[in-house]
Amino acid sequence: MMTRLANRTALVTGASRGIGRATAERLAQDGALVAVHYNTTPTRPTMSSPGIVANGGRAFTAQAELGVTGDVDTLFDALEAGLKEHNGGDVRLDILVNNAGVMGAARRRTSRRTSSTGCSR
Repeated sequence: MMTRLANRTALVTGASRGIGRATAERLAQDGALVAVHYNTTPTRPTMSSPGIVANGGRAFTAQAELGVTGDVDTLFDALEAGLKEHNGGDVRLDILVNNAGVMGAARRRTSRRTSSTGCSR
């Protein structure tokens, strides 16, 4: 394990799978304490976070459904609690990776009828 990011903290949104998961794993491999954000499915991140820890990294999960009222407050409450627990009470965030995406809203928008100019009717 590298220590290039030792004493650094990171939050990776959408870290339960794909690019977000790989990013979280790499940050942890480089020595950062990683907050593994997930939206609503606890099984994926709970596999990511222990996987990071099993490989010698430091990580914890932070659940927040993004795209709803209060989402940022929920995310940062979870982040603050995790940092307090896993970082000796220090709640400093050094690295933020905004990886989460909301696909449901995109599907709803594209399902509307559109004119030949692409505008909704």
